[in-house]
Amino acid sequence: MRFSFLYNLYKGTNKKGVKCVYIYDDLLDYARKYPGKIYSDQDFQSAGKFDTLFVFFGDDMPKEYEEEKAMLLLKTVISCLDGDASIGELSNLLEDPFITYYFTFCHYLNIYVRERLIDKEKLYLLGRNLSTKSNNSDIIKLGLTLLGISGNEQGREIASVLGLHSEFTFYAITAFEYMDLHNKYVFEMANKTYGFGKVHCIQNIEPLTDDIKVWLIENGCDNVVMPKISAIISAQKASMSWYLKSRKVDKRAFSNISRLIYYIFSPDKNDVYEFHDSLETITEYMKYAKHYAKSFEDLCAVAYIKKWMRPFWNPGEDDVKKKNGWSSNIESDIRNKCIDILKNNKWKDVLNNSLRSAEADTDTYIYLASELDVDLSFSDLVPLLEKDPLDYKISYYISKSGNEASMKSFIEYAKKTIDFDEMELKPSDEGLKDDDLSFENKSDIFLYYILKNLSDYKLVELDLPQIALTTRYDGNRIEAITYLRNYEDAWDENVEKSLLNALDKEPNKGIKKRLMRLLGKRENDGFEDIKKEVRYVDIKKQIVKPNVKDVYLFSTYVAGLFYRDMDVVHNHLDKGDILYLKREPENPYDKNAIMVTTEDGYVLGYIPKKENSLFQRLLDAGKYLYAIVDEFLEDSNKLDIDLYLSYRDVVENTKEIISMLIENPSIYNSKM
Repeated sequence: MRFSFLYNLYKGTNKKGVKCVYIYDDLLDYARKYPGKIYSDQDFQSAGKFDTLFVFFGDDMPKEYEEEKAMLLLKTVISCLDGDASIGELSNLLEDPFITYYFTFCHYLNIYVRERLIDKEKLYLLGRNLSTKSNNSDIIKLGLTLLGISGNEQGREIASVLGLHSEFTFYAITAFEYMDLHNKYVFEMANKTYGFGKVHCIQNIEPLTDDIKVWLIENGCDNVVMPKISAIISAQKASMSWYLKSRKVDKRAFSNISRLIYYIFSPDKNDVYEFHDSLETITEYMKYAKHYAKSFEDLCAVAYIKKWMRPFWNPGEDDVKKKNGWSSNIESDIRNKCIDILKNNKWKDVLNNSLRSAEADTDTYIYLASELDVDLSFSDLVPLLEKDPLDYKISYYISKSGNEASMKSFIEYAKKTIDFDEMELKPSDEGLKDDDLSFENKSDIFLYYILKNLSDYKLVELDLPQIALTTRYDGNRIEAITYLRNYEDAWDENVEKSLLNALDKEPNKGIKKRLMRLLGKRENDGFEDIKKEVRYVDIKKQIVKPNVKDVYLFSTYVAGLFYRDMDVVHNHLDKGDILYLKREPENPYDKNAIMVTTEDGYVLGYIPKKENSLFQRLLDAGKYLYAIVDEFLEDSNKLDIDLYLSYRDVVENTKEIISMLIENPSIYNSKM
């Protein structure tokens, strides 16, 4: 940005005594040279960002905080008007962001002006001085606020200049909302702003004329920041179906709607059925889609329309009615049209061309690739990684893709890109838990997906897991241990050294036990060898599918987990998972023994001996029993389960009867 807003130059000189150009002067000069143009000498990604995010997403501040800050600032403003306080005192009060109590301050200032406790002319003069003779951003924002509430038309002329900069646009329009022709003023400002400033113009404009409605549809979401939110606001203020019906639709008009549909319906949280004219819009849009759909945004629109079309029919119903006129039959018809359009091979080229410029977000590309049955390789996704080198969504996609060549290249990329020093587990750290992860931990999440899925490949990659053994996130250390256990045969002398080094640093008792088991040791005076059993059994005859008619029997726990190598099922056993029960009559310790296994037959342990006699009799009688995981605490070897009696044997008996009747129809006829 041209202006750092770090100055406090209301006296007109910097620290060296050199006369300065004020922000207002620079913007006024630009406005005169380039009337009606967007002020480009600013960073549109950051100018006005803090205030905008606070207005749209910020939590409400405590009322006491707002009241105290607003009244203190108001009293100081009044003192300035009376000549009893300096502008420097105002600057000191504005150390906390003005936006956090802006609306409360405006409320009280308006009351004082209406009650004539403050002179409007004096307020205007102070506001003009603050906004035009300072390079302190909060002082300028305060000045704009005073100008707006003073109601002076000349104040709006100053605001129209300062509003060219997105840092001030919000204040330049909201403070003047009660003046005549305000909507016309906001519309003019909207055509001269970009970035966060434009977002505020869209939020505050009223669609009073067709010109404004058309502008919202065609230009509202054309922005480098918050395009999807801008699209929603624009579509709520100007009907997309009205736009399509009120003109002869050509390629340009079609693409305008494509962009809005794409931005509005790509987020999962934006329910298509909640938009009041979504049915009319999409129905009208699909009339032209076959002919006009050619661009990347067209592809996105059609693909996301298809995603939202999820028809279902209840038994005995011809159609299922939904919100705002939608029904299953309508959805089915639109979905089939989308499928037909997406069959065209041209879309793969459209997708690849867009990927090269990385114009959309990662979620969009991954979704489109799945719709077009395209497997994206590491090289395809490099342009996205150039924008965000630690995009963990790409890490997840590549590591789950099954493409070994891509995974190999991606691992090398990760080694060069991740700042492992920054992720290093410090001596005083307790490690980073799942609940501690935030967006700031992108590198940790990025690495996690690689490690978690690394064992699915036939790659022998020992370097990355060894590095991860001493990183801060517990999940990465656990996944590194799991991978090294699976590839123990490939170890070299460095692996054991890395494990011993990690064991020495490890703060987590559960992870420390894993390291000791992997090293074949336990925490004893002599570090004696400890063996954990790894055992699989055939459970083909025990597999059942849960049924709503299954009968809940009993809640218990799985005994003997301590003696099993639970690393085998690490991150593969969750609440709600199904487990199978198999008798083990030859067990030397308990003739009633019932094994509890995973879906692939890995033996986790046994039903406790004191509770198994009833279930043993049911199993021996040919009944089908299974368990559902209720809670699994891996570090404490605790696995609680609920036991169910399956409805399967009833189904089998019924099938036998039906089969017998089909094979011997005379039996059935004799009963008639």
